[in-house]
Amino acid sequence: MIKTVNGASTYYLYEYDKVILETNTFGDVTGRNVYGLNLLIRTVGIDTFYYMYNGHAD
Repeated sequence: MIKTVNGASTYYLYEYDKVILETNTFGDVTGRNVYGLNLLIRTVGIDTFYYMYNGHAD
């Protein structure tokens, strides 16, 4: 899937129904997601975000 905003395209690589990788027009990785049952880690550029869920998964 591709999304273009103001001339900048982002390409999304899916594994089943989850986005696992985002790249730009040049093939550079711009985002990466790691899943368990839910999203666990999201990396954008040099920033890494860790997600924690309670017993209700929220």
